[in-house]
Amino acid sequence: MPNLSWRFSILALLCVLLLGQACVPGSQAPAPDSAATASPHTVAATSTPGPLPSATADPASRCPTPSGATSLFLSRENGFCFLYPSEYPIQPDGLRPEEAFSILGPHEPGDFMEPVALVLSIAYHGPADGLTSAAYAERWFQLYTAGSNAPYEPSSARIDGQEAVVLSNLPGFPARKAAFVVANGIKYQISLSPQPEASAILAGDAAHLWETVLGSLVFFPPENDRVAVRADEVCPSPAADTALYRNDLEGYCFLYPASFKPDPAIPGRVEGGPVVLTHPDFGEVRISLTLGTMGVFPGKTPRQVIEMRDGGVESLNEMTIGGYPAVTFRNTEGPWASRQALILVHDAAYTIVAQPDEPAASATASAPGCSEPDCWPFGMRCAPPATRRCPRASRRPSSPH
Repeated sequence: MPNLSWRFSILALLCVLLLGQACVPGSQAPAPDSAATASPHTVAATSTPGPLPSATADPASRCPTPSGATSLFLSRENGFCFLYPSEYPIQPDGLRPEEAFSILGPHEPGDFMEPVALVLSIAYHGPADGLTSAAYAERWFQLYTAGSNAPYEPSSARIDGQEAVVLSNLPGFPARKAAFVVANGIKYQISLSPQPEASAILAGDAAHLWETVLGSLVFFPPENDRVAVRADEVCPSPAADTALYRNDLEGYCFLYPASFKPDPAIPGRVEGGPVVLTHPDFGEVRISLTLGTMGVFPGKTPRQVIEMRDGGVESLNEMTIGGYPAVTFRNTEGPWASRQALILVHDAAYTIVAQPDEPAASATASAPGCSEPDCWPFGMRCAPPATRRCPRASRRPSSPH
């Protein structure tokens, strides 16, 4: 293994704080009756919640009563209940099974690899920390649409007596809409894909599902002991020679050398230093590091996830990074080798790629006086003393989503 001391000293600054995280197939179902006639932004009550509970009453006593055409979904842990069409299945979200749920409606007919399917999701997104529904919707929109020219066009609504904001024509295929509401100090999001206007075939089913759920939705104080990790409380403070990279959408932050620059085209990537390689296809190559996500792997260890690869893995090493189980390894595939890490945070995989990891790059980039690793989660050397202790993140954060 070549001496990559100067080059990987950048990574010593990456004492990463992983703050946690927020397309399911549809199933064919008969179209429900078309009795719902309310506009998409005016939530019509499809049932009448019970009276407000007393101090000793079960908060869920306000939940609506299902009819033969509807079923009741109750989540005490997340603090809500609602009615939904009985013919549609409901399941935990693949990414956040404890905090989000999806109702699966019909899909457009046709022999397509990924047919347009009707899905309504409702998610608990943690403490509002003083945000109103309007401020929450605007903050989410800024994160979700960063880099696009999508206009912010909110519409007002009321859900269970609470002020809410509805955003339509959200970017993606198909276009979708979402409602944002703060209730009992908790942020909630209800999203519908496709929105009725995006599919002539599914428009009636989409409108009926939206009105059934939002018209019956009841909130009450959630019963859980989740600990919110807030970026402002745990992200490290930069020094004169470092800068902070923070990604609220994916839930991580790290320090990097101030001489390096974030890549505006690739979230999580910083690049800098001298030219270390000249490649016939890529031209001049500088040192870069990229942190990203790669899905959810329930019940797997980091080693098991990496062993699913076909090859190209050398020097596999198990450890913890940011307090979470991880592996580091050298990947020999691609135009040049790279040093990588994979971290599992509540089954969600984060990846770190430092590249290039080649002898030629080492000869160009190494600095004198560096030898053994000072803080090795990723192969870095010569860590400044102030960065040798990687802070440990606690549990999942209050999600900005």
